[in-house]
Amino acid sequence: MKRIRSLAFPGLFVLFAAHAATITENFANNPLQNGWQVFGNTNLFQWNSANQNLAVTWDSTQTNSYFYHPLGTILARDDDFNVAFDLRLNDFVAGIDPQLRTVDNFVVNLPPPAVQNLTGASSNDLWQAQFISRSNLLYTLERTTNFISWTEVSAATSRNGTILLLRDTNAPMDKGFYRVRAARP
Repeated sequence: MKRIRSLAFPGLFVLFAAHAATITENFANNPLQNGWQVFGNTNLFQWNSANQNLAVTWDSTQTNSYFYHPLGTILARDDDFNVAFDLRLNDFVAGIDPQLRTVDNFVVNLPPPAVQNLTGASSNDLWQAQFISRSNLLYTLERTTNFISWTEVSAATSRNGTILLLRDTNAPMDKGFYRVRAARP
């Protein structure tokens, strides 16, 4: 029997690119009142108002149970999103020997980033960004001079995992900062 008696999530942050939605949870208030739900055994999840965290009992003798927030969309293999959380193990027993302090089968699978191997350079008064793309995304090169407002300087372009080159054909002579935006079509 593998059992973790108290698995605390003091903070959880989820960002997904489907419609640029952000779900942030710091557990200061009861997360069940903020759209979070439990699938399976509700007794395995206890919100602690004093510590502002979620205590989770991880017990392999129980059926699978999940504490989750519906995203309002369906994510596929090629979708991009970010997940960040703090995990604190307070006490646990693993396997049949309580002296072995090991946690196994804790897996978080994340897809590769939307932009990989990004390089940028100016050539013949054109600023260009080159990177490995992903399928099912539209890529746009954007420029700013103040990090407050961004201007699209390339047409939205899609690719399927190949190298993509985006150019600013009207690059300013004095200064400019660039980013590549990846969005769902």
